[in-house]
Parts: sequence; structure tokens; C-alpha cells
Amino acid sequence: MIFLISLVLAVLAIALGRGFIKKHPVVCYCIAGIIAAALAVCTAVQAQAHFPMWLRTWVWPVFAKCSFASALFVIVMYTGVFSNGSKMIKILMPVRGEISIIASVLTLGHNISYGQTYFKMLFVRPMSMQKNVLAAAAVSIVMICIMLPLFITSFPSVRKKMKARNWKRLQRLAYVFYGLMYVHVMLLTVPGAVQGREGYMFNAAIYTLVFVGYALCRIQKALMKNRKGNSKLTGKRQLAAMLAALVITLGATAVLAGCGNSAADSSDALNSQTQILDSFNQPGDGVPESEKDGVDSNKDEKTENTVTDDTVDTEKSDNTEENGGEDEQEIGAQPDAGAAEYVTAANTGEQENNNSQPQTPEETQQTEKAAEQEPEPEPELEPEPESVSKYRDGTYSGSGQGYMGTVSVSVTISGDMITGISITPHSDDPEFFDDAQSGVVSAIISSQSTGVSAVSG
Repeated sequence: MIFLISLVLAVLAIALGRGFIKKHPVVCYCIAGIIAAALAVCTAVQAQAHFPMWLRTWVWPVFAKCSFASALFVIVMYTGVFSNGSKMIKILMPVRGEISIIASVLTLGHNISYGQTYFKMLFVRPMSMQKNVLAAAAVSIVMICIMLPLFITSFPSVRKKMKARNWKRLQRLAYVFYGLMYVHVMLLTVPGAVQGREGYMFNAAIYTLVFVGYALCRIQKALMKNRKGNSKLTGKRQLAAMLAALVITLGATAVLAGCGNSAADSSDALNSQTQILDSFNQPGDGVPESEKDGVDSNKDEKTENTVTDDTVDTEKSDNTEENGGEDEQEIGAQPDAGAAEYVTAANTGEQENNNSQPQTPEETQQTEKAAEQEPEPEPELEPEPESVSKYRDGTYSGSGQGYMGTVSVSVTISGDMITGISITPHSDDPEFFDDAQSGVVSAIISSQSTGVSAVSG
């Protein structure tokens, strides 16, 4: 989206200000130089972290990510597609050199800004870089080596000192530069598009349409010149070339979308496997079948032991009742339930009336049995403690220092569980921050812990 916005801004700037650019080119070069210097300084001191949100979101990326400079190069690039003598040639050709100089100055500012990190890594510790970023940084070095001679020779004072044939031969390196521009952008965009990210998918489609359309128009113009000696490219042929580029773009986008769906399916399968593995770490869950059988058998054995104990208690009770009956018949007590209590009460009364008369051995035995048969009071169960939540339900916010500025995070808690994590807009590079966000956030929610692996690189 940023590139499309930059392309519209570049077209409007040239349409409205081409007269000023032609009359005051030095002023335009100085403005571009100030912007380039501001990019380098702000990146070095991390000043963009203190910019307002609208400035960081819509203005800073237009220049910091080289989108506006790329849009200016696209206009210079398409100037060679239009037929000689056409209206577009009359508008663009007088300021084509000045536009390319402005674009080169802005591109140098972008490379100085990002080079503070990526060029340093490229030469100091290249193995720590992702493969696509490593390749993009290497392509940037080649592009700078090509752009600098083209930039210097675009000044009229330098061009006049060169032979026309040599100058034209040198300018043909611009085709290589344009091709490397597309390769550089695709190296940084396609990985995100393959993962199904809409912003990356849109940028890849726009760049493909613009650059493939230019390539088809330029090839068609060269073929017409070789066959008929006339390099005039009609509007119908240009339209046909752009339609062909559109078909190619749609096909490439469909392929990327298919790859993105496959990657999403693989990610879902991996997440399901992770959840299954995590279930084994939860208490009471994930017990293998063999262990479950062992647990069940232990439960059965315990149940059998309980039944056996109950049987023993029953037999003991029966024996006790039989003995109690014999004793009752011997002393003439009533043979009904509670006989032991009755006998004990009777004996106690007799002992109180006849203190001088001691108990017989049989009476002492009956008293002891009656005491043994008295049920013991059941222990009172203590009430279970009420569950206390560790965290209060709600949304908690925090912030920390990111690579390009402050990153704010909101965490939603419900029932002592992390149910959601959201991150507010930030100024870090999406191609790196999004990988970290998707990996770390999902890991925290699935494990319900912040003790997860970080994502670097």
C-alpha cells in the first residue's frame, strides 16, 4: 500500500511541479538531501520512536523504506516506453534527468539509514541474517555500485564532458538496475506473501504489475525497432502489454496465495500436534493407554480389597451377634436388638444397689463386649477452602522498547487464563516484527506462560 501511495504522490508532484523542477533543480536536490540526512540521523538516534503515530505510519515509511524514490525511478523507467513525439514524452523527457538525480539522493538516504544495521551485519556477522535478507542486502550493494555512476553522469555538467556513445552505453546499465530493484523488493516481500499476509501480497502484486508491464512494453518496442526500423509503440500495443502483465500478476498472486494456504494448513497441523503434546503435561490428561490400564487395574484391586474388608466386618458382626445371644440366654436378658446396652444398664444398676457384691467374670466380659460394640462418632469433615483467583479478570497493558520505537501490548485475563494478546501499531519493520509476534504470542497463549522461546534475526 505504501508503494501505491508513493506512486500516486510522485505522479502528482511531477505533474504539478515539473516547471519548478526544471527551473530550480538545485533547490530540489537540496530538499532531497535534507530528507536523506534526516533519515540517517533519525535512525541513528531512534528519534522516529517519538514521532506522532500518523507520522510514523504514513509519512516515515514513504521515505525510510525508499517507496517514494522507487516511484520516481518507475516514472523515469516508463519514460523510455512512450513513443517519440508523444505527449507523455514531451512532459517527462525535459525533467527525466532531474527526477533520476532526486531519486538517487533519496535512495542513498535509505541505504545509509538501513545500512546502519543490515550492511553492518552483512560484513560482520552475515550468518546471523535470514537468507532472504542476506540476499537482499547483497543485491543492495550491487545496486549502489550501478546507481552511483548513473547518478553522477545524470548531471548536465558531467554529461557534456562525455562522448554521446559512451554516455548512452553507460546508461544502459539502468536496465540492470531496474531488474535488481524488482529482485530486491521480491526478496523482502515474497516470504511474507507466502505466509498469507495481505499487505505483502498486495505489494508483491503491485510491483509485479509495474515491472512486468514495463518489461513487456520495452521488449515489444525493441522488437518493433529491429523489424521495421521504427521504435514507435502504439497505444494499443502498450495496452496489450499491460493486460498481459496483469494476467501474469494475477497468476503469480494466485500461486503465492496457494503457497500461503499451504503454509497456514501446515501451521494449523503443527499447532494441533503441539496441543496434543502439551496435553501430556497437564495433570490427569494425556495418559497413555498402557498406563491407563495399569491405573484401572490398581483401582479394581483396591475395590476388591474394600469388598473383602467389608465381608470380614460382616462376619465379625455375625459372630458378635451369636455370642451376644448366648450370653443373653444365660443371664435371662431380652434377645432383641440392643441387648448389650440393656444388660450393661442392668448390671450397672445392680452394682449401684449392691456395692459390696463384685461382678462375675461373665458380667465383666459382657460389659467389655458392649463397650466394643458402641459405634464410634464419625469425624467432622472440614469444609473445602474456597478457590481464590490469582489475577483479576480484565485487560492489562504494558510497553517496552522495540528496535525502532516503543511497542505497547494488551493482555486479556479471564479465569486466571491468558485469553488474548494484542499489539498496538508500532514502527518496527513488519517483515521481522510479524514473525516474532505470531511465534511468541501463540506460544504464550498455548503454554499459559511467558517462559517461551524468543524470535530473533
